[in-house]
Order: sequence, then C-alpha cells, then structure tokens
Amino acid sequence: MIRKTATIRQLAKDLSISNDSLLAEIDERKRVEEVLKLNELRLEAMVQLSHLPDTPLSKIMDFVLEKGIVLTGSKIGFIAFGNEDESLYTIQALSATVMKECAVTKEGAVMEEGAVMKKGLHLRTETAGLWAEAVRLRKPVIVNNYENCATGPFSKKGYPVGHVPLTSIMAIPTFADNRIVAVSVIGNKEKDYNQTDVYQLTLLMDAMWYRVERRDVSEKLRLTNIYNRSLIEASPDPFVTITPDGRIGDVNSATEAVTGYSRAELIGTCFSDYFTEPEKAVAGYRKALYNGKLRDYELFFRHRDGYTTPVVYNASVYKDGTGNVLGLVATARDITEQKSMQSKLNDTLDNLRQSQELLIRSEKMSSFGLLAAKMAHEINNPLTSVSIKLQTLKSRIIQRGLGGDILNKVNMIEGRIDKISSIIKELLLVSRSGDNEFIPVSINDVITGSITLLEHKLYGITVHRDLSNIPGIDGDPLKMEMVFINLLDNAISAMSGKGDIFIKTYYEEKMVISEITDTGEGIKEEYMKNIFDPFFTTKEVGTGIGLGLSTCYGIISRHNGTIDIKSSSGKGTTVTIKLPEGGKQ
Repeated sequence: MIRKTATIRQLAKDLSISNDSLLAEIDERKRVEEVLKLNELRLEAMVQLSHLPDTPLSKIMDFVLEKGIVLTGSKIGFIAFGNEDESLYTIQALSATVMKECAVTKEGAVMEEGAVMKKGLHLRTETAGLWAEAVRLRKPVIVNNYENCATGPFSKKGYPVGHVPLTSIMAIPTFADNRIVAVSVIGNKEKDYNQTDVYQLTLLMDAMWYRVERRDVSEKLRLTNIYNRSLIEASPDPFVTITPDGRIGDVNSATEAVTGYSRAELIGTCFSDYFTEPEKAVAGYRKALYNGKLRDYELFFRHRDGYTTPVVYNASVYKDGTGNVLGLVATARDITEQKSMQSKLNDTLDNLRQSQELLIRSEKMSSFGLLAAKMAHEINNPLTSVSIKLQTLKSRIIQRGLGGDILNKVNMIEGRIDKISSIIKELLLVSRSGDNEFIPVSINDVITGSITLLEHKLYGITVHRDLSNIPGIDGDPLKMEMVFINLLDNAISAMSGKGDIFIKTYYEEKMVISEITDTGEGIKEEYMKNIFDPFFTTKEVGTGIGLGLSTCYGIISRHNGTIDIKSSSGKGTTVTIKLPEGGKQ
C-alpha cells in the first residue's frame, strides 16, 4: 500500500514537470512566433521606407516613428536629430498621442521648464530628462517603471507640466561615424520593454538613417551637379569636356550655338568632327594630353548649316583623386572680330606700304626728272654740234669719192649719235611734267595700233585679245602708245620667240583697266621692288638702258592712273593699268 502511494506521488510529480516543460515550450514558441512576426513587420517597414525616394523628410520621420511604435507595442514617441557635438537635439517627429495631449509652445524654442514637446523644439542634452541618458551613456536605455526610478542611474526623471503621463520609456541612440546623430524615444508599452524591442527599433532606425544619408548624398550630388552645370554655362565661350578616347563628355549652350547641334546630339560623338580640319583638331588634343595643356590653338568650328567660326582653343587635362587622367577640359574663344580687325590692320599696313613706295618712287622720279633734264640739256647741245659736223664731213667724203672703210666708220659714228639722241629723248620724256593738253583717247585703239607696229616681232607668239566696250580716257595718244609698245616689247623679249600674250580691257568703278599677261620667264622676286627705278634692267648689256618701265610709270602717273606688275620667276608676268574714264580730269 505504501509502495503504491509513493508510485502515485512520483507519477504526479513527473506529470507536473512534463506539464511545466510543455507550457515553457509553448511560451517559447509564442515568443519566437512573435519575434518572427515583428521581424516580418520590420522588414515590411524597411521595404516601404526604401520606396519613399521623393517624400519630404518630415513624412519619412513620421512613417518611421509610427512603425517603431507598432513594432514595440508602444503608445507614444518622438525622434530627434543631434548637432555636431551632441549638445542639442531637435525633434523631427512626434506621435499622434503626444501631439494631441501635450500643450504646444512655439516651434524652434529650447526646452525649458514648463515647455512642452513639438516638432522643431530644441532639447539640451545636459538638462533633458531620462531619454538623454541614451546620449550620456551612449547606449540604449530602458525604464519599465517610470514612477519608481527615483534612485539609481536613471534617477533623473520628470517631464514638463502638461506632458502626456509616462509609465515606461525606451531611448535608442543611432550612431554614424561614432557620433549619435539621432535618438528615438518611445514609451507607455503595456508590457515591459526588452532586448527584442531594442533590436527591432535599432534596426529600423539604422535603416531610416541610411535612407536619410542617401537622401543627403543625393541632394548634395544634385546641388553639386547644379553647381557644376552653372559653372559650365557661366562661360560665354564654347566649353567642352573630352574623354581620353576623344569623345565629347559634356558641353555648354555656347557650344550648341557655334555647332548648331544640341547637347544630347553632341555628347558621345567624336569632338574633331565639328571642325574644318579634324586632323589638326586631333593633333591639338594629343598635344594637350601629352603636355598637360594647350594654349591659343587656332581652329575653325563648322556649323551644321555650313558656315565657320574661327576660334583659339585652350585645354587642360583633368584627373581623378589618384592622378589618373580622365580627359580634357577645353574652352574656345571666338576670334572672328579679332580676325576682322587683323585683316583691316593688314590692309591698312599694305596701303601704307604702297603709299610709302609710291611716295619714294615719286620722289625718285622727281629727282631723276630734274637730273635727266639737266643731263639732256648738257649732252644735247654738243651732240647737235657733233652731228652737224659729222654730216658735213660725210658730205665731203661722198663728194670726193672717198667711200669704203672711211664712209663705213662715219656711218657707224652716225649710228652711235642717233642712239645717244634716242636716249636723250627718253630722258626728256621722263623729265617733262606733262603740260600737254589731253584729248579723248581710245585705249582699245592704242592697243591695236601698238600690236600692228610690233607685228614684225610677233613671229611664233600668239596674241589673244579680249577688248571690251569701254569708255575712252583723257590723255596723250602718243605717250599712251609709247607705254603699250614698251610693255608689249618687254613681253615679247621675255618669251624668247615663243609663247602667248593675253590682252584684256574692261571697265570697273569708273576706271578703264588694261591687263597684259605673258607666258614668259617672269621676274625674280628680288627684282620686283626695283622694276620702276630708272636705269634698272634685267636685260643683257647693250639691249636696254632700263628707262622703259620708269618711263611708263611717269606717263601713267601724269594721266592720274596706276600701273601694277605681278610676276614670279618661270610663271610669266601680268601688268595692270588703271586710268580714269574720260571727262573726269
């Protein structure tokens, strides 16, 4: 009987233990299921948080606080962001209960005695209540019996008048770079707060702060892009970034204007395609990459409509943080106006140079004219006397029948006197100021007559005439004929019996213009500056004394015209004469 009673007692004891184990297992299973459910809710909240890219920060804070309250089974809460030294925290989000039941002070106020909670309120860490212990201790703080924590490490309790009553509180610090950047505070959970609550809220707040940081980075990147874009657009000149493979990375609106292509069309294309000389553009690009920079490199932009713009390029390489070259930054300055001014300056300098040459030539001709007149007078008088005596001598030789060798020598002397006389006539022609009365003259007729007079020298030479219907000039027909005979004779001499002479006349801007072009040997460049000088000649000794072109220059000048010669060795010569039309003297 006693044995049976002991057996029953042992069986009851074992049954009790088994029942307790079963209950503990059930409780554990419930706890695990609750944790899993909370994890699922937290993950759902984090996914929802990631889908709020353009939501205002205040809305994100409200969303996170709401989810934190749900996850922990709390009823109230707030989130505050800290300053750099963690001395001041500003409330970013408040639960609906706090907003409803707390009295309200102005936003931005610092939490003082009698103040109450509101978004934008600043809370000083050194004077704040229990929640600030999470900052001071740098770890989560849990108080499950708020009214009975008058002693111990969490003895600093109390809250402003009008604050919603507290029964429990949990404060979680959020760290970034070893700084507490935010504190999330929740309270009034029906059950005690535990490590699961700490875990859930910590992970949620970390996800929130990651989202905030990403938002800050995105905003900073957006502002940086705006700043960089504004810098690019601030340049009034074309601005281009070029990748290491020679493609356009970015451009400004000035580049769009000078090329006629949009930014979208330009980016990614080969930069050299937009210049008139792509090879030169590539050479400059390579030079910039090799030297690190390029200065005042002249190129021409080609617009999509066909017109071009002269520019000077300046470029420099740009690198990443490790010194690797990322490409080139290049600007181009429009030098259209500079080119125009340079062209005008060159034209002015050419005109001044020509005027100076004309002045020097006129002074030479004037000085030579005075000298020629004096020389002609001094030589002509004794030469006339010698010529008379020679004629007398020649008559007597003939009368006495003394011919032969004596008469031949007399004739030779007579020929030399005639040559001297011809030279004197040319000197006198150069020296005369041209007081003769001008009459209407047809240049076409003068040219035709001159060709006729030289016809015997034109064997093997073809004369091509293009004589337009032009007005006449006022001038001396004999002197004009002398000019064209001289010029045609020079052309014939330059071709050595074979070639072509092209003669053209036309009317332009109230000037009668004549052009004589030959296919002869031309004039060497070093001789060109002296061709109108008296006694200058390129002919062999005995074939001319060098008065032909100086005489032509003097005659044309006295007719208020100009004479210009263009020639190069081996490529012939072109003489252009411009004379004012008749009736304009």
